[in-house]
Amino acid sequence: MSPKARIPKTPEPKTGGRQLVGIIVSLKTPNTAIIAVTHTYRHPLYKKILRKTRRMAVHFEGQELNVKDLVRVRETRPISKTKHFVIVGKVETV
Repeated sequence: MSPKARIPKTPEPKTGGRQLVGIIVSLKTPNTAIIAVTHTYRHPLYKKILRKTRRMAVHFEGQELNVKDLVRVRETRPISKTKHFVIVGKVETV
């Protein structure tokens, strides 16, 4: 029996979808914020640390947000053509 087979798999908490943390870069449209989510990884051959940034539109209502705030977002059903995430709350205010 392999070691992985003995470890019981614990269920992930029900959060209602994938959660990410990003920085708000634009608040020009109503009820929509553009956030930048940065992912760092090591290059497989050259071992250099690389950064990829993904910009995405997220939905929010009734929250006081500013550009450069760090926010947590949760994946949800499609709200519009480009919005598939909702802001859960602020992590840090700048």
